[in-house]
This record gives sequence, C-alpha cells and structure tokens, in this order.
Amino acid sequence: EIPYTATALCYCACKMYYLDKKYKEFTEMNLEGALCFVVDRILKTRFLMLYSLKNFSLLFYTELFVEFKKHYIKLNDNFYSFP
Repeated sequence: EIPYTATALCYCACKMYYLDKKYKEFTEMNLEGALCFVVDRILKTRFLMLYSLKNFSLLFYTELFVEFKKHYIKLNDNFYSFP
C-alpha cells in the first residue's frame, strides 16, 4: 500500500529482468505488474514500487536518492555512510 503521505506520480506496465553476467544476457525475474513512481511529501523521499496486477501485493520497491554521490562518505576502509 502506498503510504498516506505519498503520491504516485506515474504508472507503467513493467516486467523485470536481471543481467546474467555469466551468459551476458538478460533473464526474467518472474516479477511483473504496475510500476509506480512514488513521492512521499513528508519524508521527502522517492520510490519505485512494483505491484502485482493479480492481487495488488507489493512485489518490489527501491528508494531513489538525489545526488547520492555528493553525500556518500567513506568513514573507514570497511564502512561507508550517507545522511
């Protein structure tokens, strides 16, 4: 479910694939549905959310970061952070 503080700005039909590096080809992930670009007004975050068209369950989501490289900080050789 999209949070009440968020708005879905656009939708599209989507089928997800991943790159199989061994065979150098795209392989289906068996994930398909409605991909939504969502903006949360309170948290000031952006997401891509993939919903099943069969039962409306959330199949996949990822947060999008603006200017990520600008805020990415190396704290030591084994740990990185971003605010």
